[in-house]
Amino acid sequence: MDTKSTKNLRRTIIKAILIIASCALFVTTYFFGQQLVQFYVENTDGYLTSLDSMETVLGNGNSTFAKQIRSETGKVRSLASKYVDDEFVESGEAFAKYEAELRDRYKKNIDGRILQEQINFIESNYEYDYEQEIYTYPGFEDSNIDIVPFSSEQQIQADRSFIQVGDYEIHGITTIDGVRYYKGFPVDEANIDKDGIFEELTKQMQAELATQKGSFKTDYANLKAELSELTSYKYFLLNKTNGMIYTNIENAETIEEAAALYPDKDDYRASVVGGEFSISRALRNVLETGQKFISGNYITSENDYYNYCFGTLDMDKYDMFIYVDLTPDGNDVFSGIYKDWKAMSDSVSERLRNTIICFAAWILSLVLLAVFAGNRGEDGKMKETLFDKLPNSIHFVMSVMLVIGCAVAPMGIYLEFVNWNFKPSLIVAVITVLSNLFFIEWLMSASRQVKNRNFWKNTIIYKVFIKNWPAFKRWANSGINKITNGEIKKRVFYVFIAYLVVMVAAACIPFIGAGIAVVASIAMFIYVLKLSKGLDAISSALTKAEGGDYDFAVDVDVMPAALQSMGENVNNLTNGLNIAIDEATKSERMKTELITNVSHDLKTPLTSIITYTDLLKQCDIEDATANEYIGVLDEKSHRLKKLVEDLVEASKASSGNVTLNMVKIDVNELTEQIYGEYEDDLKDANLELKINAPEDHVFIVADGQKTYRILENLFSNVKKYAMPGSRVYLDIASGSTFASITMKNVAKDEMHFDVERLTDRFVQGEESRTNEGSGLGLSIAKSLTELQGGRFSIGVDGDLFKVTVALPKSKD
Repeated sequence: MDTKSTKNLRRTIIKAILIIASCALFVTTYFFGQQLVQFYVENTDGYLTSLDSMETVLGNGNSTFAKQIRSETGKVRSLASKYVDDEFVESGEAFAKYEAELRDRYKKNIDGRILQEQINFIESNYEYDYEQEIYTYPGFEDSNIDIVPFSSEQQIQADRSFIQVGDYEIHGITTIDGVRYYKGFPVDEANIDKDGIFEELTKQMQAELATQKGSFKTDYANLKAELSELTSYKYFLLNKTNGMIYTNIENAETIEEAAALYPDKDDYRASVVGGEFSISRALRNVLETGQKFISGNYITSENDYYNYCFGTLDMDKYDMFIYVDLTPDGNDVFSGIYKDWKAMSDSVSERLRNTIICFAAWILSLVLLAVFAGNRGEDGKMKETLFDKLPNSIHFVMSVMLVIGCAVAPMGIYLEFVNWNFKPSLIVAVITVLSNLFFIEWLMSASRQVKNRNFWKNTIIYKVFIKNWPAFKRWANSGINKITNGEIKKRVFYVFIAYLVVMVAAACIPFIGAGIAVVASIAMFIYVLKLSKGLDAISSALTKAEGGDYDFAVDVDVMPAALQSMGENVNNLTNGLNIAIDEATKSERMKTELITNVSHDLKTPLTSIITYTDLLKQCDIEDATANEYIGVLDEKSHRLKKLVEDLVEASKASSGNVTLNMVKIDVNELTEQIYGEYEDDLKDANLELKINAPEDHVFIVADGQKTYRILENLFSNVKKYAMPGSRVYLDIASGSTFASITMKNVAKDEMHFDVERLTDRFVQGEESRTNEGSGLGLSIAKSLTELQGGRFSIGVDGDLFKVTVALPKSKD
């Protein structure tokens, strides 16, 4: 008879064999499954839409075979439109036509480039006058240029339209009396190097013409040779203007005859005759299945189907028929692509069968491991390991995370290093084995606990709730007693006891007992009704208080005695809150009035100081020291003026005493305007601005003037506190409901301050306060942002300072 140690040794050997077999089966299943995924990825060219995409060599319309069809169609289109025929090429007329088209395109691009540079010139020279709300152009006042008043709102409207000049899309041009204006400046008066632009693009055109001229005839010969070798791709193209026919279909003199020779609806078949477009059933099924995104465009409509099949072919000028055998057996390029696809397709069933067999065997190995899990000890129970002491749910989550991590890692390896080529490799096999071992470890641990009948006891639910139920019950009862003890409970309890006594007494009195019970019940109903109404009144009052409405009073006289003290407490609470709110409102109003009055009183003497300082500067004072003092006086008086203006604006913004004109604003355009204003200042401070903005313009709904002031304060803050010689980043992002503008810079001084206090009034990041800042810029920016329904936040990471302004996006 085998001893217990011998049995345990035998079980250990069996488990080791099963673990090795399980790992081998799991790795094999993993590789088989990945090969199936590889076939799917390659067949759909990376666009995983549905399994139906593997049914034909077209895939989901973007397979290698489908791309080749579109490539050959482009060649046929080029043959007819660019080269025409041998005589046209040999005579040089084809190249002359191509050259004329190229010159015309470059001519339009020169005009477009000049117009774009003129707009860039205007952008770099304007300033916005916020008082008059118009664009101004310092330095051009004495010129003969006819500059018209133009506001930012007018420019926003102009930016919504554009003109196409060659390859350039120009926005924001307004024509007045035949003159083109941009932001009120005559476009044609912009001083740019037109000759330089003309010379640059002319050189590009000449280089392209020289390249094409040298290879034009060779390219034509190669194109004809490539098309002549096609046996699976059949085409018939008719130029309706000159009657020329291009085809590789024999015995077909018209497009109708060509189409009659290839009527199969289950192959690739497309035609456009007399402006009528049609495609075969097989092709339509491919294009209509799932969402297609091919060559940068979504394929959703008949117009998209036409562009997919024929590209830029002009249906008014050409009729065309295309037929492609989807099961070719020739020697052309299509046959080669089809054979490769067929070889992969035929192996799918075999790979799927092997995957299922290996997966089933792997599951069987797991079942056997669960059966043989654990070795019995002297007490007859399974010996537990250190992992068995972990709660089952925590153990399971840890194992699943490790399994998922090791299972996903090979996918990253394939994607990053081998371009989705699923071939067995040692590193992938090792990671896959680790994944399986983590799962086996949890399975065998759970099996040992089940055999020892302590699986349930090792759960968090049991350890936290079931095991501690008595203590939990005592705690719950204690809490309930504390909640119910009080005056209301006692009074309601006394009423209920009195009602029970009356009802018992009524039951004992014959004849009149029923009447007494009815009266008592009616009285009890009235009491409960008054009690519920009183509670409703108190609840309604507290709900109003929670919403900020304190203008109410609870009528305690109509309440039962049990609720009167509670009602009085609620009235006292709301009265106290009203007093506190009135005091706070009064205090804030007095502060605002004080700031406004002091600022107003300062303006008159300050204006006199600035005026007389200007007069002193005009005097012929030869004393250098006196001139230096006058300069200091001028600088400090202007700084004080700016401080007073900021103080008034900060007061208005914080109190909400601001009128907002909410309009649709182009964030990209607005930031470019402000950058143009601060470009010289940033260069003087040796700062380089990097703007990261999406190609599609981002629009918000905000007050243009207030938003401009917000961004102006951010640029001013960067100019004052950013480290010279560093970069400043401005990021524009578009979310679902908000658009954000983020400015990041490296601070020139260490930031030991409290970030939250930076938006308080008169707080500066530089505690020494040696710069010209007032400490109001960020406070004003935050108040104006929040008044427009936005969010303002500041972040610090080491020496990196970041400010983010988020404003509501425009819905249209």
